[in-house]
Amino acid sequence: MTTSYDNLSSSSKLASNIFHKHTYDIAIIPKGKDITDLGVKSTKSGDVIVMSCTTPGKQIATNEKVVWGPVYNIPYNRLFSGTFDFTFMYNTSFHDYISKWMSRVINDRSNKPAYYEDILGDIDVNIYSQANNKTSPNGMKYTMIDCWPVTIQGLALDSTSMNEYQTMSVSWSFREFTIKKLANGE
Repeated sequence: MTTSYDNLSSSSKLASNIFHKHTYDIAIIPKGKDITDLGVKSTKSGDVIVMSCTTPGKQIATNEKVVWGPVYNIPYNRLFSGTFDFTFMYNTSFHDYISKWMSRVINDRSNKPAYYEDILGDIDVNIYSQANNKTSPNGMKYTMIDCWPVTIQGLALDSTSMNEYQTMSVSWSFREFTIKKLANGE
């Protein structure tokens, strides 16, 4: 039997066992004028349970150049991994949140895109120390800047599945990201 977040929320004993303290928290912060009414969603407040995510990486683009002798790789640009992806325990409220945001990126009726700056938000990923102490000074904070949802994957339905959680994945486009050390209590 596949279980969703909506079904588990009524069983507090089961929920407390499943929703143990993670070593990370994610906050989605809409900033553009077309999406601010959607509100902030976060794992800390219980709006969404993120099962897994991968922080973005960086790469330096290079051109090969032969000056004399061996080939030199000359750096010329920063590259990012493309998207920030995470998988969450299915919850109809969060699914609706992402769907509404995507409908404002490209209007469902007119098929017209919104102005870029009007549909952007930020995503903060706070990573705590392995001691799982949220006041530890050893944590890091990734902030993905100018994000918007690009893809929400379909929900896999299987009548033969047993003891599995329904999950769904979201991919976010972002312009840039920053990394900083977490301040105490952040």
